[in-house]
Amino acid sequence: MRYLNGREALLTLALLLAIPIISSSVSHVPVAFAAHSASCSDSIAPPSGYCVTSDFHGTPVPVGTSVTVKAYTTDISGPSPVTRVRFIWHAPDGTTPFDEEVSTFTPLLSGTMRRFSNTHTVGITGDWGVQAIFCTGTLGTPCPANQQKSNDTEAIRATSFEGIPEFQLAVPLMSSITLGLWMLLKRLKNKQ
Repeated sequence: MRYLNGREALLTLALLLAIPIISSSVSHVPVAFAAHSASCSDSIAPPSGYCVTSDFHGTPVPVGTSVTVKAYTTDISGPSPVTRVRFIWHAPDGTTPFDEEVSTFTPLLSGTMRRFSNTHTVGITGDWGVQAIFCTGTLGTPCPANQQKSNDTEAIRATSFEGIPEFQLAVPLMSSITLGLWMLLKRLKNKQ
């Protein structure tokens, strides 16, 4: 049995210490998770007549990526059909960076359902929430900003996701360091 010399022992120790340190940074890979809603899609009418979801259904969303929130309704006929949706994006820092009313929609399910969409880039880490306020009434009449129902508010739904800082180089960095240390140890071993 051969013992490692001082240099080999030092490199082995560095390799053993580098792997857990880099691995711990990989375990904190920065992503955002969007909540999944199985009953909210282009092909399924929402049971309550209203639902909200995002395009990332429970999959990681790197910070800096655009997220599309979709609001669906089957309330499209009668005396007060939904004509617009107000999307209010609540950031983790307590601000409301986006607050927009959307009146354009895509008709779905042979015209029995409408999809309203709103897209923004997630740029702050933490828990995000997006409210969708389904509004009726004349276009140009503002949807209410609060959670109280009014004559023009039919329903309020929400979706959420968590933003975590992105660190895209963790896996390649860990692989490069490990490979480099392994090659160095191999070279030192071959010199002896």
